[in-house]
Amino acid sequence: MKHYTKMMILATVLMMIFQSVSISFTQLAFAEESTSNLVIEHGTPDYILVGEERQLKAVRSHDDGSVEDVTALSNWVSSDATIGTISNPGLLIGIAPGDVTVTADVYGETTSTSLSVVDYLRLEVQVPNNMLTIGDSTQITAQAVLTNDYYIEDAISRATFDSQDPTIADVSSTGVIHAISEGETFINVRVGKLVKTIYTVVSKVEEEPILIMKSGTVLPDDLENMDRVIANIDKLGLNTVVVPVRFDVLDPHSHELSMHPGDVEHAKALIDVLNERGVNVILEAYPWIAGGTVTEVEYDPSDMNEFFWNYKTVVWSTLLQEIAIPKDVYAVIAGSSYTKLESNLWYWRGVFNYIKEEYTGKLTYKTSWWVTADWDSSTMNAYNEKKSNLMFGYIDFITIAAYFELSDKPGPSTAELITDLNSSSIHARHQKIHDEIRSFAEVWGRDIFFGELGIPSVNYGTSAPWNPVVSDVPNEEIQRNAFEAYQDVFGGDSWFKGYSIWQISNESNNYYPVGKEAEPVIRDFHPELASPIQSLTSRDPSLQLIAGETRQLHIQGHYSNNGKADLTRIVSYNSSNPEVASIASDGTVLSHRDGLSTITVNYYDASIDIQVEVKPDTSHNKQLHSFQINEVEGTIDEDYHTVSVQMPYGTDLQELVATFKMDGVSAEVAGQLQVSGETKNDFSSTVIYSIHAMDGSVQSYTVTVLALTDDDISKLQITGLPQTMIVGETNKPVVQATFPDSSTAEITSKLTWELTNPAIVEVREGQLKALRPGKAKLSVTIGDIHSDEYSITVQTKESELPTHTEGSGGYTSPSTEISNPGNVTEDVGESVEGDVPTEGVESIFTFVINRSNLVKTIQSELTEVKPSKVNYRDLTDHWGGPYIQQLHSLQGITGYPDGSFRPNNAITRAEFSIMLDRVFSPSEGIPEPVLFKDVDTHWAKEGILQLAEQGILRGYADGTFKPDQYLSRAEVVELVGRIVELKNFRNNTSPFHDINHTWNQEKIELAYAAGLIQGRTAEQFVPDGSVTRAEATTLLIRMLSLDPDLGPMLK
Repeated sequence: MKHYTKMMILATVLMMIFQSVSISFTQLAFAEESTSNLVIEHGTPDYILVGEERQLKAVRSHDDGSVEDVTALSNWVSSDATIGTISNPGLLIGIAPGDVTVTADVYGETTSTSLSVVDYLRLEVQVPNNMLTIGDSTQITAQAVLTNDYYIEDAISRATFDSQDPTIADVSSTGVIHAISEGETFINVRVGKLVKTIYTVVSKVEEEPILIMKSGTVLPDDLENMDRVIANIDKLGLNTVVVPVRFDVLDPHSHELSMHPGDVEHAKALIDVLNERGVNVILEAYPWIAGGTVTEVEYDPSDMNEFFWNYKTVVWSTLLQEIAIPKDVYAVIAGSSYTKLESNLWYWRGVFNYIKEEYTGKLTYKTSWWVTADWDSSTMNAYNEKKSNLMFGYIDFITIAAYFELSDKPGPSTAELITDLNSSSIHARHQKIHDEIRSFAEVWGRDIFFGELGIPSVNYGTSAPWNPVVSDVPNEEIQRNAFEAYQDVFGGDSWFKGYSIWQISNESNNYYPVGKEAEPVIRDFHPELASPIQSLTSRDPSLQLIAGETRQLHIQGHYSNNGKADLTRIVSYNSSNPEVASIASDGTVLSHRDGLSTITVNYYDASIDIQVEVKPDTSHNKQLHSFQINEVEGTIDEDYHTVSVQMPYGTDLQELVATFKMDGVSAEVAGQLQVSGETKNDFSSTVIYSIHAMDGSVQSYTVTVLALTDDDISKLQITGLPQTMIVGETNKPVVQATFPDSSTAEITSKLTWELTNPAIVEVREGQLKALRPGKAKLSVTIGDIHSDEYSITVQTKESELPTHTEGSGGYTSPSTEISNPGNVTEDVGESVEGDVPTEGVESIFTFVINRSNLVKTIQSELTEVKPSKVNYRDLTDHWGGPYIQQLHSLQGITGYPDGSFRPNNAITRAEFSIMLDRVFSPSEGIPEPVLFKDVDTHWAKEGILQLAEQGILRGYADGTFKPDQYLSRAEVVELVGRIVELKNFRNNTSPFHDINHTWNQEKIELAYAAGLIQGRTAEQFVPDGSVTRAEATTLLIRMLSLDPDLGPMLK
């Protein structure tokens, strides 16, 4: 009984424990005699990615077929938590690559499973075309390789995408790129921690499609052979010509480039003809390496940076500025078959951008032909690299030098060559040329143009088409068959834009197709591209000749595309009566005897008749009857067979047209036919006119044309010159020259103006300007011819002069008189004639003073004959008398009407301004207009504003000048410092004790050091004291005397 009770208690406790963990006894109850299996289900695949979560499941299955999910009842353990860790029951999280074992334990019953934690090892992404046009879309594809070498074929669903600039190209969550606007951007593809970037270029939709071009290439050496080029364009029905222009490269590794001599000029001349003919031009930069002994395929410059820099700045700068842009060529070939340079995308991108910055036509690049063989994977890899080269996305169409090796037979048929273009038989390569080129076009969305299609007309011409002398056995049929094959295989493709025949200008070359079996085949390819001749015209619709005379015809063809061309040496001629007038193949008509003949000109379906009348030889004269230039009749001397023409002054003799009458067949100058009233000649030296008679004899006339020159001038006059001018007034006189033949001419250059007083009147570029009151004399000289001397008097406007009334003085009416002006005792003395100004003397004046003019003016004033001294009645025994007399002689001051000077009156701001302006005439500063609101009607307005513009006078903050306010002694020194460079003088310590706090103390000390001022006493300067008229006069004389030239004059 006791034992039973213990068992019941234990059972109860166990039941409570199981109930507390929410496990029912029913769940754990086993059927009688039933067994179970515990397993972990981990799903597929048998690996998880780093960062991935995988829910594992613990399942118990019974023999009776029942299944229990015991995931939540299990205790889960990871064998290595650094590789995979367990979170919630059965939730495995991948941490790092490796293998991990996971164990589930259900009440002592365990089971395990192993999984691999893997990561992305490599990511591969592709896009069909990363060169898009606006509106295009393209799908990204991606593959991933895991660390367990597992390959995920389609990784797009695992990837995320973003665009560096979604305004240019955006990308959807499923990896579709949408082109939005022109530009470049990067598309990032992310799988796990791996990132791949796709470079994407979006361009504008091509507004103008690429033309179909049936072209011929003209070699540089044949650029001058324009007649043959024009004839072959018509024979082959071409609408385009490729014009290569050479640039020289010293050797296969040199980066130094230079334009080949003559090529640019030759190309310009040819393109002018082609443009007039209405033919499209493709301009090619053609490398001429080591004198043409090395091909561009072999070129490998040692310094890539230098090569591409020179390629842009030497080659393309020249071709763009001299040919492509001014001649408006249809397209330019930016590069030609640089096989070893094509991988340098960023360099080529720089070249393309450089060209497109200024050139608006089409841009292409010519890549060399390639070889693929199905037994050589490396050749296919090389082709794929070429096809994936991003440079082809930057150009408008792709050009190929199509020297594809097709057949090793000496003369394959057209059918065989068609097969070879689809799968070449040569060397059993089975190169699928058509498919490869089509793929090239599709990948880049670009049209294809065969920029060189050359088939030599010799045996084996299609086995090594790049070699014009692969055989010495002529074979026109192979050339014809090859063109038929190319046209058949490629002619129907929309992306194929034609070819350029290599070449159409050198008839001695095996590539030349004209006149051979290939000619009609080429002509029949896209015949609609041809512009047939419509009509012919002759510059001379009819001719009248004298027997024995010849005449050159000029025949022009007019085409259906409105083009024109000179066909003179291309058309065929026939004379109806060759005994009267015959014609040479170059269009020269030869007259033989009198009569009529019809010259018929034929060119394809166009023709024209020219009537020729031949008159008998009635004279053997070869004489000039009249000769004139610009209606100036020449003098003919038949004794000496000379002609003299005297042209007016200034005639340019270099390009003059003579009008003449003569007896004779023709007139020539240095072999050039002269047409009266049309032909220009340089008459700056004697010209020999050869008058040809019908009998072949020649009479020469020496023509001398002279124009009157400066040396022929006999007299100079100045007209339109006034005797009186007002200050500020300008005048433009006319200088007229008279010549010995009494003709006259206005002279505007090479004139030398001479002025006696440049401070009174100045002359600049022939225009006079009155500067200040006074008198001046001027004359003009050219060579040794002098005009008369003319006098000008400059006056001040009367309205601006003050009224000379009692109390107004010369320029003021102050009532203040200063009896003692200070310790001033210097005697100036009389004025004497000065010396010529010293050249090169450093000026003691500031930059606003023209020292040279000032010295000349003072010298003129001192030497001019004047009335005797003015005796002011109040200067007797006055200390300032000599200074006042001297300044009066320089026209710097005037007195009062009552005969007084009033030397002790205080001076105003206006008075001192006028004295400064009259004496120094400052004019060299940079004028800055200044307006004072209180001087508009003041008598001294002009002088005040002149000094203010030069920066010498300044007003007050309220915009006034206060012209009638007295000047202080400190203010006068300040004004002196704006005319005299006081800093040039040693700064002696002044004896004045009353200037220590004066605003311009330093300038007062410098002026004292210069000897310009003294104090009212030995120790007092009195800076705020007034300045008398005598003091101001003395100060001005002292300022002038500081100059090394003026000082001696004024002593």
